[in-house]
Amino acid sequence: QPSARMPVAGRYHTALLCSDGRVVAFGANTRGQCEIPEVEPGVRYTHVAVAGDSTVLFRNDGRVVICGEELGMTNPKTGEEMSGAFKLPELEGGATYVQVSLGREHMVLLCSDGRAVAYGRSTFMQCAIPFVEANVGYAQVSAGSFHTVLLCSDGRIAACGNNRCGQCSLPRRQKGVRYSQVAAGSQHTVLLRTDGRAVAVGRNEDGECDIPELEPGVHYTQVAAGLSHTVLLRSDGRVVAFG
Repeated sequence: QPSARMPVAGRYHTALLCSDGRVVAFGANTRGQCEIPEVEPGVRYTHVAVAGDSTVLFRNDGRVVICGEELGMTNPKTGEEMSGAFKLPELEGGATYVQVSLGREHMVLLCSDGRAVAYGRSTFMQCAIPFVEANVGYAQVSAGSFHTVLLCSDGRIAACGNNRCGQCSLPRRQKGVRYSQVAAGSQHTVLLRTDGRAVAVGRNEDGECDIPELEPGVHYTQVAAGLSHTVLLRSDGRVVAFG
């Protein structure tokens, strides 16, 4: 029997990628974000991302499907609108897209060669991916509502977009410590360090940036950020959520 292997949550809806390549979605459907199209025989969904009132689905035939609110994306090579079911621009050198993260009006993709690209509305320059040196690539991408956070292969962090709440004002690394994971919330950013500590910047009206202190011998292993809350997984298996 098929089982869910990738659950993702938006503002008021949830999508599940099943082991048989189907996607099911439930929750608020005001913009059609839960109306997942059926696929042709032999076609499977391989990845799903959600944010706001949008659901983005990747298929194994290279096509991408957007359900719900459109993101205002255009193909930079052809100028055609990327909506409904479409193909992403082909990458040079045989590179492929390996990760996707969705904001309110933009989509950020990580490429297998360490590049990152963004499509959609760039009202706050959230699609203006920062330049990195030739010997440094990106290892992870995360999209907030109107900002983008990227983890570099050398453990640095880059960010672009709306910084009204300080969500792009990233703390400097301490000597000997690298960043290992990033999570962009709506208006805050959470960073995991190689020493097992987590730091957060940006909007903190609900306490979403108040990282709990850890007992000796315990460290954080994973971070996630939502609309106005943060979730952290600890090395002892406990999960803490706040905001």
